[in-house]
Amino acid sequence: MMFVKKNAVNILLVFAIIFLSYRFLEKDRAGQTDWVSYRTEVRGAYKALADKFVGMKFPGLHFRNAFTDSTMNCSFQGIHIVAVLSSMGCNPCQLRELRNLDSLRNTLKNEVKFAALFVQEGKLEAMVIRKAAGVNIDIFYASDTLAAQFNSSSKYPIVLLIDNQVIRRCYFPISVDEEYSRTRLSGFEDYVERSLSRR
Repeated sequence: MMFVKKNAVNILLVFAIIFLSYRFLEKDRAGQTDWVSYRTEVRGAYKALADKFVGMKFPGLHFRNAFTDSTMNCSFQGIHIVAVLSSMGCNPCQLRELRNLDSLRNTLKNEVKFAALFVQEGKLEAMVIRKAAGVNIDIFYASDTLAAQFNSSSKYPIVLLIDNQVIRRCYFPISVDEEYSRTRLSGFEDYVERSLSRR
């Protein structure tokens, strides 16, 4: 049931992205693009969609490590920051987000676990995207059909902060707005620091 709800959210996300892209192109053609108001509008829409995931339990899906072939059940105990990737995704966005996560991983050291989940059953694609990003984050690919269906319709990657199996922070990167990703990751870092200070 939860999987059906997530697919519905993913479908809404795709339609929202198409709609906002169309609006931007129409305004641009008319020569009336106001970048600041457009950016604010898009950021607000992306944030509203991402906030729908906050508080949801991450499903216990099975993935396989692309480099070691070990199996991982996604029962995230403790704090994890995860990029959910897809072959349907925006490749420049996915590479950028992996690099952003790798940079954050270097900042937070051993306090948080990082992973990338490639939702298709494509070991080779998972390996290629990690090599292309030049990062040292564990990357996993789908090892069952349920995992392969998770977020497979989403155009962009999803970046999640999961604390004891519950999604606490989430964002969808905006292809032309790297500052948005940095701002959202800064919120992830604040969450981690607050959480660790209470433990």
